[in-house]
Amino acid sequence: MPGIGERRIETWIRHARVQTSGRPLVLSTWTRPDVEIELAYDIEDFTPRSFVYLHGLLARRRGARRFGSAGFVDSDFGEFEPVCADATESEESTWRRFLAKLERLNELGHYVVYVYSQHERTVA
Repeated sequence: MPGIGERRIETWIRHARVQTSGRPLVLSTWTRPDVEIELAYDIEDFTPRSFVYLHGLLARRRGARRFGSAGFVDSDFGEFEPVCADATESEESTWRRFLAKLERLNELGHYVVYVYSQHERTVA
C-alpha cells in the first residue's frame, strides 16, 4: 500500500497473531544495568508558555531497597536533586545550572539515567 512500509505491515501481522492467539509475545527482555547510581530524571514545565522551570534528579545508590520491600527505610528512597528556576531566571540559565550539576555527577562513578516519559526526552 502506498505510504505504508514493510516494517509497519510486519508489525500489524505480529499484532494480529498475538490477538488471535490470546497470549502475549515477549520481543526482548531487559536487564538492569550494573551501575553504582540510578538517576530518575523528571522535568516540570509551564505548558502555556513552554517554559521548563524544574529539572529534577532522584539519585539512588546500588543496593538500596525497593519501595514496599521488607526493611525499606526513608534513606532507601534516594536523594532528590532539584534545579528550579527562580522568578527572574531564564530557561537557559536554569538549563546551564542543571548541566553543571550533571558534570559533578561524573565524579560519583558509573550511573544510568531513567526518564519518566517521552516528554522528558523531547522537551529537555
